[in-house]
Amino acid sequence: MFKKILSTVKKEKTQSSATESLEQRLNEIPDVLGKQEIQINNNKLLTDENSLKGREFKLENNQYCSQAVNLEVYKVEGINTVYYLKDFITQRDEQSINDEIYDLPTKTWVDLTYSNRRLQKWGGDVTQKGLENQKSLPSFLEALSAKLYDSKISPKKSNHVLLNEYQKGVGIMPHTDGPLYFPWVNSISLGSDCIFKFYKDMQSYRDGIEQARVLLEKRSLIIFTDEVYKEYLHTIDDLTSDIVLLFINEDEGSNKLIKVVKSNVLNFSQTNLKKQIESLTLDQALTEDILFKVKDNPDFNYCIEIKRDKRISLTIRYVPECQMVSQN
Repeated sequence: MFKKILSTVKKEKTQSSATESLEQRLNEIPDVLGKQEIQINNNKLLTDENSLKGREFKLENNQYCSQAVNLEVYKVEGINTVYYLKDFITQRDEQSINDEIYDLPTKTWVDLTYSNRRLQKWGGDVTQKGLENQKSLPSFLEALSAKLYDSKISPKKSNHVLLNEYQKGVGIMPHTDGPLYFPWVNSISLGSDCIFKFYKDMQSYRDGIEQARVLLEKRSLIIFTDEVYKEYLHTIDDLTSDIVLLFINEDEGSNKLIKVVKSNVLNFSQTNLKKQIESLTLDQALTEDILFKVKDNPDFNYCIEIKRDKRISLTIRYVPECQMVSQN
């Protein structure tokens, strides 16, 4: 297992982020101006609206509900305009939302042609004219949209949601979300953790030069806006597990609680994972196979393997409504 992890660390830099060939993936990067990753057949997404009417959904209160949130407290250091809020929803809410998702009519799912993912689209059709065929969000998505807006996290009340289901080992190719959305992404993770990467451009991706990697824990919220939204590519590799590299000061002794000095994950200090690791001694973490020794790396001496499971992402955004064209 130890050799497998070290091998994964070496390979990850050049690991492709989709199962198709690189050239196929580059040709399929969506810009929402025509080169869509998928061609969604709107007829597949017609739902029985009557089955959704009258359903109520309430989120539990937590620290993000009591007052306006100061996002600067949650800024990810080392990259502009990215924010990370762990435990944005409670464990009970996560289960309730998951139940709501899989109670929806089967025909709300769309299987993607060039990926092993499937998705649901809610709110309407994103076009160059704006949001057309606009429809209300299901109650559980409306509750999340309201929480984001009421707590002053999101500057706009969201009206569009893409719900992506990622099976174990499945990621998403590098892409930008394009200019048709308001440049502010709220993304909530359910069910599993994963590493989320940013690249400055496609050449950087080809060369394996990351701008940043962020750990998305289940129940967390990541926000990116402005420069990162408009210019950077974001992606999730096709991996069954992710490697987080750490530097730990071994001089403090193996029988004392761990203190992580640095990590290759920019938001490590903001995560529940940090709290978990630093509640252990080095001897405990090694004995229980939570930490593994890394050799021949001048920057990091230990690593953690985070195994993935099925994951749901809720990408919650605002799309300007279609403007009426005056007829003169």
